[in-house]
Amino acid sequence: MEVSWRNSVISELQPYVAQRQRRKAEMRSRLQAGHQAGLQQAKILADILKAEFGATQVVLFGSMLSVNDIHLGSDIDLAVWDLPFVMLFAATMLTGSNLPELMLISNY
Repeated sequence: MEVSWRNSVISELQPYVAQRQRRKAEMRSRLQAGHQAGLQQAKILADILKAEFGATQVVLFGSMLSVNDIHLGSDIDLAVWDLPFVMLFAATMLTGSNLPELMLISNY
């Protein structure tokens, strides 16, 4: 009796478990796509910061570094060398105009 009840419950829950697994796979796929897009944007931003603002080095850090760490709230975090502080705001405004969030850290 106990085994048949348990099997009945498992059978009833199976569609919900399958739906949850599909949603999880879809989320993982979206996060992977977001990770790839973020890496591409970070490369473009690094090139702009070096060419247009004179940064000598730009390093990506934070959750965007790894597809295993990325989440829905991930942004692009960049450490920037030799970008004068007065240029930090201008660089953020010009390079981050179409990004949800861009964090620049200058050591100048």
